[in-house]
Amino acid sequence: DESFNQKLVNGCTQIYVGSGANVTHSYLEETGGTVTGGVEASSEEEEEGVESKKDIEAKRNELRDTYLESLDVHVTGEDGSYEVAAMCVGGSGKSRVSLSASLLKPGAHATVNGFSLAAGAQRTDFRTNIHHIAQGTTSRQSQKNMVGGRATTSFRGRIRVEQSAQQTDSEQLARTVLLSDKA
Repeated sequence: DESFNQKLVNGCTQIYVGSGANVTHSYLEETGGTVTGGVEASSEEEEEGVESKKDIEAKRNELRDTYLESLDVHVTGEDGSYEVAAMCVGGSGKSRVSLSASLLKPGAHATVNGFSLAAGAQRTDFRTNIHHIAQGTTSRQSQKNMVGGRATTSFRGRIRVEQSAQQTDSEQLARTVLLSDKA
């Protein structure tokens, strides 16, 4: 039975950034798998008597896998800085990356640059939560997505500023390019 070959991966990474420290982090979620070409084709374009590309893609074990990752960052020192380039490329089924950054001391900074690439029947989800707790904190966030085939991707970004976090400077930008009509 192929259902026993399904995989669930659930990872968690915690990072603490101290006073005056600068942490640069690169994160790549690439769990393998390949995409069946032509899954975005309409049913009129398919040959009779031949299994459709959509059916082939839907049966693949790799597309039944689920990958979850949590990145939990705490900037605990004054003038500490955290920068991440997080990429979800391809993947083998469903993937969700959740990043939380807490800016706890004055002068703390976080930069989050995210990129997601999905094709075929893949599903990707990228979630961020940047929490400004101390005053004078800054954050910059950019999320870019490319989606093809009949894949789906979502981005949910949240910036929370506490009342105690006066003089906070924060920016967020999200852009998505759809590469097919079915994406």
